[in-house]
Amino acid sequence: NFFTCVRCVKQVTHTMFFLFNSQPFGSICALLSKIFRCCYKERSKETSIYHGNIDSVEQPEGPLIAFSAGGMLWAYYLGVIAFLRDHFDLQASGARVSGISCGVSAAFVILLDLTIEQGFEIGLQWQKVFDQRPLRFWFMSTSNILNTILKKMKKFGVDDEVLMAKYQKYSGSNTATFGVSALRLPSFRRGLWTFRDHTFHLCLSNFASVKQMIYAGTCSMRILPFFRTFGWYCGYYVLDGAFTSLYSIPDIYRNHDLHKLDGKDKVLRISVMQHKNIPVDIGPQTNFKFSDWIICGGLDVNLERFNKGYCDAAKSGNVLICTRKGLKWNCNDIEFDAIDSSEQSQSEWDAHIASKVKYWSTSITQYLTACHE
Repeated sequence: NFFTCVRCVKQVTHTMFFLFNSQPFGSICALLSKIFRCCYKERSKETSIYHGNIDSVEQPEGPLIAFSAGGMLWAYYLGVIAFLRDHFDLQASGARVSGISCGVSAAFVILLDLTIEQGFEIGLQWQKVFDQRPLRFWFMSTSNILNTILKKMKKFGVDDEVLMAKYQKYSGSNTATFGVSALRLPSFRRGLWTFRDHTFHLCLSNFASVKQMIYAGTCSMRILPFFRTFGWYCGYYVLDGAFTSLYSIPDIYRNHDLHKLDGKDKVLRISVMQHKNIPVDIGPQTNFKFSDWIICGGLDVNLERFNKGYCDAAKSGNVLICTRKGLKWNCNDIEFDAIDSSEQSQSEWDAHIASKVKYWSTSITQYLTACHE
């Protein structure tokens, strides 16, 4: 086990060195995409294991809102969530949610019905944690992150009873799914251990408590050397879910195809990265700089990211994708039929979105200002 850990740390260290010394960022996206495809294309049905109580033959009633990994770009995802809430009824749509790494924080906000302002408060807490540590974001303690988030949940009035109530409100105990990369321990009879042949994507769900849910979320973020240790869940050592999949998609949405994408697909894929080999329904037109992925930043920086996420989600083509995936329109300010490609309608839609972005920027700023008083 010791030599296995050494090999993993060595691989991650080499990868981090390459990322910090490579440019442009688009090349990195292409490399990661090729690695994912090479390692996981045409794998068996055991490539992903679902830890929950969903029968594999069950057909989903509503869409799956799937958030990919995103480093410290949580504010972008909050912008997308704000747009979806302003214009669609997620509960009536029977929506479920999944996340990997940073995307887990977005899943928290939707499942627990946290406000956008509360989402910002949790997100900015990361920077406060970094500022209090001599090593900043290196070798973080799981217990420190877990307790910090639990304190915020307590402040917001979120406990185990609230979690059970949210399950009933949405689609049951499998409403939220978090993706992790699980490691199979090596068998010396089969020769040398390789990362590719002994890792698989594991979908975590059916959380019995808020603490278990948050711990599972931290397991989806485990990248050495940002965290000190691997996670442990379902009898496996686990790492960041992005090592084995771009999105965490349960069997009922993909029929054992990890990246299923076709005309009947009900998965709304949301990512902070655009690339020709990465399926994305809502994402940025221009990719973020690599520094944005690892630096949380203050309120002003994250408001810019939030606004970008809101505006990207509001593109007319993306609105049509949302409805085709199964989200039900619910906006009193503007009729869905009024959204078309005509110049007048586009002008009205742009003005509507601008007013919403301004409202959220003001509301978030006032909330956080009040928190600091």
